Order: sequence, then structure tokens, then C-alpha cells
Amino acid sequence: MRPARPSALPTMATLFRWSSMTVTIELLHLVHWNAKKYSTFGEAASAPDGLAVVGVFLETGDEHPSMNRLTDALYMVRFKDTKAQFSCFNPKCLLPASRHYWTYPGSLTTPPLSESVTWIILREPISISERQGP
Repeated sequence: MRPARPSALPTMATLFRWSSMTVTIELLHLVHWNAKKYSTFGEAASAPDGLAVVGVFLETGDEHPSMNRLTDALYMVRFKDTKAQFSCFNPKCLLPASRHYWTYPGSLTTPPLSESVTWIILREPISISERQGP
């Protein structure tokens, strides 16, 4: 599957993952699903061409102006089954200036670990402040 432009797919979820290991690679996951071909996220997740995840490296530095809306929303959903309204947010604002990337077929990083993901890892990181990070 030829990767689509990151802004061409609907964003299903935005995941933040930080490792508790000594060596960490901070990566923002923007999870997209093939809504033209599959009617639900679950259906797309079980298909070999169902998902695309755009990975954006995070580095500690200057505050990212658009990240505050996201971290404020995350603060509202700290507990299981908690929901918060979050609308009118364009995840494109979280992408770096350079659109150079690596791509490879892979799997979800959480159960059920379905091998249905086209990974698109952007080479250039974005900067976030310590307050915005883990």
C-alpha cells in the first residue's frame, strides 16, 4: 500500500506514549483508519490495509502552542471511562515543517497487535516543553 499524505486520512485517535525505561524515544502517534473502505475502526484494524499511523518524534525544548489544547483535554480524561468534548482541532498543526518520512508495514503497539498498520514516521521532531511532556 502506498502511504497517503498524512493529512489525507481521517484521524481516529491521538496517542501519547512515553517509556518508563532509562532510554526513551518519545513518539506521538496519530492513528488514521481507511474510512473509505471500512465502516468502523474495528473492521479497519483487522484488515491489512486498514490503518495508518503517523509517528512524530517529540523533543524537549520550546513550548508547542497547539499542544496545550491537547494536553488540557488529556487532563480531563485521567480516569477510566471518562469522556471530554474535543472538537475543532486539526492534527496537522502537530506535524513538523519537513514532511520527509520513513514508512514500513507493521502492527498496532497495543493488543490485539493487529498487523494492519502502515507506519509513517516523520524524520523531523517537534518541540514541546517539559510541562507539556511526560
